[in-house]
Amino acid sequence: MFLAISSTLTARTLSRLALGGAVILLLTSAVSTWVLYRQVEDHARERLALQALERARVAERVLAQTVESHEVVRRAFVERWPQYQGVDTLRRFDKLFVMYPDGAIRNRPEISDGRKWSTGWIRKGEVVSDDLKRRFVLFFDLSQQYGPGMVVRAENLFFTGYPEQANMGYDPILSPDWILTIPAEYDQRDYEWGRTAYQATPVGGPSQWHAAELDLAGGQTVHTAGVSSYIHYQGRQLAAVNSGTGLPDLMAKIYGNGQPASLGRMVLLRDDGRLIHDPEAAEEFKKAMPRASLPLHHAILAKNRQVSRYPFVEYDQQDDSYFAVARIEGPNWLVAMVLPGQAVRSEALGQAQWALWVGLVALILLLSVFASVLRRRIAQPLGELTRAAERVAGGEADVRLPAGRPDELGRLAQA
Repeated sequence: MFLAISSTLTARTLSRLALGGAVILLLTSAVSTWVLYRQVEDHARERLALQALERARVAERVLAQTVESHEVVRRAFVERWPQYQGVDTLRRFDKLFVMYPDGAIRNRPEISDGRKWSTGWIRKGEVVSDDLKRRFVLFFDLSQQYGPGMVVRAENLFFTGYPEQANMGYDPILSPDWILTIPAEYDQRDYEWGRTAYQATPVGGPSQWHAAELDLAGGQTVHTAGVSSYIHYQGRQLAAVNSGTGLPDLMAKIYGNGQPASLGRMVLLRDDGRLIHDPEAAEEFKKAMPRASLPLHHAILAKNRQVSRYPFVEYDQQDDSYFAVARIEGPNWLVAMVLPGQAVRSEALGQAQWALWVGLVALILLLSVFASVLRRRIAQPLGELTRAAERVAGGEADVRLPAGRPDELGRLAQA
């Protein structure tokens, strides 16, 4: 009976200790979880901001390399243009190009393979002056010289005349026979890249970028991001040198050797709302939607209109995502690195679980120590004293009591 009472007393004591420890552990875990969550969130924000800034700087270097290539070609055009003013250039034009039955001027059939030659087209109805013929021959030579080097970097190179609609370039990205399939009355100004290439610019005006768009030239669908640089001679605008890069190639360049697992999803936007690239909006993009269509894009653009410093980091509750935005100087595009809120919460809760398990193990160890001390120092001596008292009450005189203990149990035994 005494053992049951003793065990019950000890158990009650341990239960109270366990309950108190559990409450303390719960409160501590709640506080530590909140602190860890904020730390993880702050770390995620800093990481996203650094990634966005880094990707923006990489994009600037990639895009600047194209503009630098254009500058080399522009200088070559201006230096060589006086040499193309003779009648020999006009004779070369007749050897290279011919008018087809539909009224458009194209490469002769024997040199129309775009994998080997610079290929070009003059729209039906354009006035083909001697000046345009000379420019077209120079376009052919420059494309043949500089085009292969651009292709190595996964970019094309082509020239557009000004103001005539004439296109000449080295462009294996398109089908090898694109000049034979392009409609005679194809209007390049129907597309953003064409409007960019044909805009009037002052001498020394900067290169202009165009965002990716649905391009049906030659009967193909091509998603590119490109740039046009303008050629002037003695104050007169003669042409533009242009390049386009397929979006997969451009994104691969910006990501470097591939997208690290730690990186968030990268979204490329124009600040006017045009979506350039988002891996989770591929279908919307393929439909050539003129504006960013996902709620997250609207949140990014809305916040971008409110800030003046980059990079900045925000949380979008509707999309449950954190996003950091940096600006690409030059085209003034926006790079947004996006991280799902669930990823941040999972990381925070994972660390909180470790803290919870450590606290639980500490509580179990502490209760084990308490149980051992209670059993050895209190329960066991108290049991001996109780049994001795019961024997005395039963009439036994020869009973030894633990009266020599220097504590309450010793004093009780002596009494």
